[in-house]
Amino acid sequence: MRKNIVTPIVIGVILCLATCVVLLLRSYGGTQSEWMPAWSSNQEHIAFECMFFQSSDWLDEEYSFFGKGDICIFNSSDNKLTRLTTERSMSAPAWSPNGSQLAWLHGNDTITIWDSSTNRFEIVQYSRQFHGSEAEDGGPEWSLNGRKIFIQGDGAILDVQQMTFTDPLDGQRNLDNCCFNWSPDGSYLAYKRVTREDSNNNPWQLVIMKNDQPIYINEPEAELFGPTQWSPDGSILAWVGLIPSTTHAPQHQLALTNVVSGRTQVLTFGNGFVGISGIAWAPNGELIAVRQGDQLQIVNIRSGEVPAVLDLTIQKENIVLQGSSFGGLSWSPDGRFIAYETDWQENSRLWILEQSTSVNTPLVSRSDE
Repeated sequence: MRKNIVTPIVIGVILCLATCVVLLLRSYGGTQSEWMPAWSSNQEHIAFECMFFQSSDWLDEEYSFFGKGDICIFNSSDNKLTRLTTERSMSAPAWSPNGSQLAWLHGNDTITIWDSSTNRFEIVQYSRQFHGSEAEDGGPEWSLNGRKIFIQGDGAILDVQQMTFTDPLDGQRNLDNCCFNWSPDGSYLAYKRVTREDSNNNPWQLVIMKNDQPIYINEPEAELFGPTQWSPDGSILAWVGLIPSTTHAPQHQLALTNVVSGRTQVLTFGNGFVGISGIAWAPNGELIAVRQGDQLQIVNIRSGEVPAVLDLTIQKENIVLQGSSFGGLSWSPDGRFIAYETDWQENSRLWILEQSTSVNTPLVSRSDE
C-alpha cells in the first residue's frame, strides 16, 4: 500500500521539476542583452549585438557577459528577430551605405561581412589583433563608396573587393598614440595622443592629419575626453572636450572641428559630474544627439551668417531615456527616431526614441514575445 502511494508522489515530483526546467530554459530563450544598434539605410532593419543565455553558462563559476555577444537583426516590417550568428564573440555591427551588407567584428582580429541578398558570409582574419576597436568610437565603418571598411580605433583598412587588409599606420602606433579614426572618404585621420605637460594625468590631445601632416591640434586647456565622430560628409569632426577645474566640477564641451576651414566651435554643457558618454550625427548632418547618462540632448547645427561659422543651438534638452550607458546611439535614415541601448552591462535593452515627441518605445526583440 505504501509503495502504491510513494510511486505517484515521486512521479509527480519529477514531472514538476521537469516542468520548472523547461519553463526556466524558455525564459532564457530570448535575447538577454542588446547593445550597439545600427540602422540600415532603407530603415527596415536594425542590427545589434545580442546575447542569448546558453545552458553551458550555468557551468561558469563567475558568470560574465563579456565576449558572449552575437549579431541579431530586427525587421521593423514584421517585428521579427533574426539571429545571424551563434558562435559568440561578435560585436559592433555596421551597415554598408546601400544597406545590402553588414559587417562586424569577430573577436579582435577578424571582420565578417554578411550579404543580405545572397545570405553569404565572408570572413577575413587579420595578421594581428586590432587595437582600440572595442572603444565607444571603434569598430568597422564603411567608406562612402562602400569599397572599404575602416577599422576605427585601430586604423587598419579592409578592401572589400579584394578582401585584403592594409595598414597605413604601421609603425606609428605606440603607448602615446591611440584611437585612430578615418573620415568617411579616407582623406583625414583623427587620433588621440598623450601630452606630457602633466606627468600625473597625461591628458589626451586631439590630432587631425591629412597626407601625413597635422592640420589641427586642440589647445591643451581643453582635454580630449570621450568619443569622436565624423559628420556624414566627412567635413566636420565632433569630439568631446573636458575643461578641468580646481574650484568646481569640470565643464564638458561638444567641439566641432571643420577640417576645411580649420575652425573649431564648442558648445558647453555646464558643470556637473555626468559627462558626455556618446555622440551621434543625424544622417542629414544638421543634428547631433549627445548622450549624458540617461538623458539626451539634441543639438542643431546650421550655417551661420558668417561663412565657415556654424550656428550651434540645443534644439531639445534633457530628454529622459530608459537607462544609462556609454554610447549605443543610432539615428534612423529619415532622422525621426534614435535607437539606443539602456546599459553597458548584461541587462541592456534597445529602445526607440521619437525625437520630435520624446516618446520611448521598447524594441520588440525577444523571440518569445
